[in-house]
Amino acid sequence: MGTSMELHAGDGRGSAGSKKSVVGEGKTPHVIESEVPSADQRDAQALARLGKKPVLKRRFSFIAMLGFTCTVLVTWEVIPIIYVTGLTNGGTAGFAYSYLFALVGSLSIFTVLGEMASLAPTSGGQYHWTYMLAPASCRKFFSYIMGWLVICGWQALVASSAYLSANLILTLVTMNNPGYSPTQWQGTLLYWALMALAIIANLYSSTILPKLEFFFLAVHILGFFAFLIPMVYMCPDKATSTEVWTQFNNGGDWPTMALSVFVGLIGSVFANNGTDCAVHMAEETRGADYVIPWSVVATSVLNGLLGLGTLLSMLYVTPDIEAVLDSPTGQLGFPFMQVVLDSVGSYSGATAMISIVIAMFVFAVTAFLATASRIVFAFGRDKGLPFWQTMAKVRPYTLLLLGCPIVQRSLP
Repeated sequence: MGTSMELHAGDGRGSAGSKKSVVGEGKTPHVIESEVPSADQRDAQALARLGKKPVLKRRFSFIAMLGFTCTVLVTWEVIPIIYVTGLTNGGTAGFAYSYLFALVGSLSIFTVLGEMASLAPTSGGQYHWTYMLAPASCRKFFSYIMGWLVICGWQALVASSAYLSANLILTLVTMNNPGYSPTQWQGTLLYWALMALAIIANLYSSTILPKLEFFFLAVHILGFFAFLIPMVYMCPDKATSTEVWTQFNNGGDWPTMALSVFVGLIGSVFANNGTDCAVHMAEETRGADYVIPWSVVATSVLNGLLGLGTLLSMLYVTPDIEAVLDSPTGQLGFPFMQVVLDSVGSYSGATAMISIVIAMFVFAVTAFLATASRIVFAFGRDKGLPFWQTMAKVRPYTLLLLGCPIVQRSLP
């Protein structure tokens, strides 16, 4: 593919802005200017090179895609969620160092993914690239396995985001009502309510989803300051730099401290995971070969820095880790709520700040579901799924039932 592209660019045919001088004997020289292809034409040509026919309407611009990827990644919002994992396995120092390690690794991975997306901007993403790069003797097998891995991974992300959102809501209620004890059936009902909301949003707002991403991006960035500034400024007691950067904790009783830190690293990896959602939305993005790579890299850098700021701020406003972990919200798996409450000293203020995190997680469920449905569509189009004829259909209000959760398609 790379060779054919080079030959196409080198022979002067179809290249943007190319000029050809035509001089005949006894004739006046004149210049013929080739027509510069539009963004839509370039996108159609890119898919044609990959053997795909454009069937989806391209609505996403760079800013809209940046908002979409930030909504999926929600790094700074995830930091409070994984707080208990990092503090238990690694402590403050282990959490800080493992996050930096995960951030550098994620940037390296997503830079490569961005390069691949510029070469082959298709909703198939990883499994399509596997087919392109694998040896001819085994490319179909490896591509098929990769397709299923990507699909299963995104189905898990959809389910986990709705599950975390439901538990966050119940824990917030517990914080404001100490006598309340959440039950499993309440969490299950909230989970399915959030899934239903995400399905409805994808079904009936698909045409305005890019515009909604502007709003989500604003909430994501402004919410960062609304969450961080009051917590840091109003905190009465802060930890020292020595405590933050030198105290390790092996709460899981692992054989070595290093192993405990690497167990806690899982949370930091989770916080920086998901930027490839832009790749799976490539066939709905104008100028995908340019916009998708920049969206991937910009989101990784922006969210990585916001996540680092949130992590360090929370570590400095948590002088007593054991007390936070043993608090009522800590026992439910979300000790950050107690950290926020202790910092601002107000239930209403803490509730407002925590609600920003919950709201972004609810927005993320919709974005996760949108991404997962595009992968199902792409893999179905390539006949990699059972009932692929149904999966590959593009029509309004088509529901794809793929086990749990429900994967829907709402594409015009």
